[in-house]
Amino acid sequence: MSSFQHASPPLNDFSWEADDSALTSLDDFSYDDKQQPVAAIASPPFNNFSYEGDDSVLTTDNDLPCSCDIPTLQTIENAVRQWQKEWESESAWNEVFDNELGHARIEGEHTTITFLDNEGEGEDGQNGPPGMGTARTPLSCMAAKNLTPASSKRKKRQPYTIAFITSLLQKLDLDVPIDAAVGSCLTTAFYSIARAGEFTIPNLSSFDPATHVKRSDIRLEKDRNGLDTTVFHLPRTKTSHTGEDVFWARQQGPTDPEAALKNHFRVNNPPLQGALFSYKHGNSHRPLTKTKFISCLSQAAKDAGLNPLQGHAIRIGATLEYLL
Repeated sequence: MSSFQHASPPLNDFSWEADDSALTSLDDFSYDDKQQPVAAIASPPFNNFSYEGDDSVLTTDNDLPCSCDIPTLQTIENAVRQWQKEWESESAWNEVFDNELGHARIEGEHTTITFLDNEGEGEDGQNGPPGMGTARTPLSCMAAKNLTPASSKRKKRQPYTIAFITSLLQKLDLDVPIDAAVGSCLTTAFYSIARAGEFTIPNLSSFDPATHVKRSDIRLEKDRNGLDTTVFHLPRTKTSHTGEDVFWARQQGPTDPEAALKNHFRVNNPPLQGALFSYKHGNSHRPLTKTKFISCLSQAAKDAGLNPLQGHAIRIGATLEYLL
């Protein structure tokens, strides 16, 4: 009577899914002891495997991933265009990276807190073992923060101030179309506590009247004290796809947004249905992009002997101005 050593099951009876974790040994397979043993392990016939990966993965006729196929030129071109749309020009890469890093940090903190809270509750909903759960969440988050490498931390941003804005305006030639638009956009964004991207355009070809603020989106109202206010309807914002209103009132001094807006209209006279801060360029108007806006402010800061600030610092500074 012949005897065999412990044999592994035939591999061709199993299906493989791309999302499963990797098996560390053949002993991880389960099989029926009544199955006929085999004397040796043979390579599985690949055409019996099923693959359930991402549809975007290039495959051969038997549905296995294939690295031999080359993407078409159109696919590469589309990918490059999408990349350029998301990252804009190289001068804006640092700010885009900082924004993405900030979002990742917030999501990471939220996930950590949720995990620790869940671990701190038993099946009956009561607190679990000592050292876990809500009571230790602050300490755990503090430890995680202290262990975060410097390369993953976001530097603190200096805010725009009225004095800083005044210095920039002094370095702009407000009779020049682009400078008039930049100066007006800066003071309007600051005093309305708006995001820089809400009054500018991502790129020259992306202006959409249904999404971006236009000259026709301005109206005059009186506040509860009877004072005149200029209201801007933003068709779409970062936090509202249905849009929202922001406004400012006339201010004293060189940073007055009303004076800057009137000067912009005098110099550039943008069309009613065009981008609000578009400026004369040749025989037509060109919308003010966020990249151009930040670039002009950075150059003005350097000309004034100051360190350039990032775009989000405008909103930070405006918040502090109204609070303090």
